[in-house]
Parts: sequence; C-alpha cells; structure tokens
Amino acid sequence: MSKSNASANIAFQPGQKLVFKPTTKNRGFRATAGVEVTVGPKGIYFDGADRRYVDIVWPAGCGQVNGGYYTHDFEALPVAPKEPTAPMTKAVLDLLRRKGAITQMEAQGVLRCRALPRRIADLKALGHNIVRELKVDPTGQRYARYHLAYAA
Repeated sequence: MSKSNASANIAFQPGQKLVFKPTTKNRGFRATAGVEVTVGPKGIYFDGADRRYVDIVWPAGCGQVNGGYYTHDFEALPVAPKEPTAPMTKAVLDLLRRKGAITQMEAQGVLRCRALPRRIADLKALGHNIVRELKVDPTGQRYARYHLAYAA
C-alpha cells in the first residue's frame, strides 16, 4: 500500500481523541480496550518499510508508553456537531430542526436567506449531517431540498 493511499484511508489529526480497540490479543498491551487516548504531535507517520503508525499519548496510570502504535488498534470518537455563531446560519439550523427539510425558496421566503448552499456548507463544516436531495418540480425546474440527517 502506498503512503498516499494509506493516509487517505485514515485521517487521525494531532490532538484528536481516539478509543483503544486492540484487534489482536496477546500483543503485550497493559491498557484495556475502551481507553480514551489522544493523537500525539506526529499524527500518522511511516517507518522505512512503509508501515503506518499513529503517535499516541496515553492517559496517566494506564501502563502504556507514549509513542507509535498501529493505526488499526484505534477508532476515532464521534464528534458532536458545534452550534453556529453566525445569525443566519443559526436561523437555517433552527428551521431545519423545526421542519426537518428546507429548500432555497423556503429559505428566501421565511428567513430572507439568499445563500442557502453557503449556509449549508457552513453547517457541514461545523459537523452537522445534512443531506441534499435533488428534485424536479411539475414545471421541470430542478431544485435541492436539504434534510437534517440524524445518526441511527
């Protein structure tokens, strides 16, 4: 596996919280499965044999040494979406939560928002799971309806 393909599969960033989930037994781990760890300043790196490691900072008292570990022994913690601070983005999110879906025409009429796709992009950047559904009205005009998707 090349370095570019490997880094595309896993995107652990320095400071990110992970959960320790060892994939094989009897590898000498003192820490128990489920321990929350932090990605160290190196993030993901490769050794000379093109093996992929993640720099891990363990919590005090778990018995593990900080350093490089195989990436497949860790999973990213789900990140809760952040609340928007911009007034129009906050209004779009509130309307999505109330109605469940919104179109550009509804955003213009109800909120006087003329840049709904930009506000949706802002919400996605904050971690909100919003799905775009492309539709066609009876006159043949295409439009997008945005839905707030909830994790199952």
